[in-house]
Amino acid sequence: MSDWESKRRRLNHDVLKNQFLQSLSRIIRILEGRIEDNGVPKDMCQQLSTAWNYLNTEAQKLLDSAEDEMSPATWFLQYPLNQLNMVDRAWMETLLVSEFKLSSDLTLSETRLALSDIDLSYRKLLLSLALLENNKPKTKTHPEVIDTEALNYALLPNRSNFV
Repeated sequence: MSDWESKRRRLNHDVLKNQFLQSLSRIIRILEGRIEDNGVPKDMCQQLSTAWNYLNTEAQKLLDSAEDEMSPATWFLQYPLNQLNMVDRAWMETLLVSEFKLSSDLTLSETRLALSDIDLSYRKLLLSLALLENNKPKTKTHPEVIDTEALNYALLPNRSNFV
């Protein structure tokens, strides 16, 4: 497994699944009234915001380094391909890298767009939580104020593994 793949797995498992989505799920349960609480605590929203900012920044870094670190050109730096003569190595590497670029450019662009969509939905969620906090009595949660579409989008399983 490459260093890039290790970073991606750690980000996906440790930050996305174990921190961000768990915090988001707790907020949703509070808003749905499944957990008794006087609303969404501000520190929970701050933790969620910190986790998202870190997650988004690290995901962008992974996307920026994906092409270089995952390229077939790296294969030719290791045994046995590093043993090829320069003539064979040159045409093989050129061919494989150009094929890789054709598919990875599209995939990376789609992933960047998905990350941008997720970020926009997250910003909607923050706005909804702020509106909820500003418009509720101090003793009770009002789930009808929250933008449930933004919440549902943020929790879709196919969006939780975006990197």
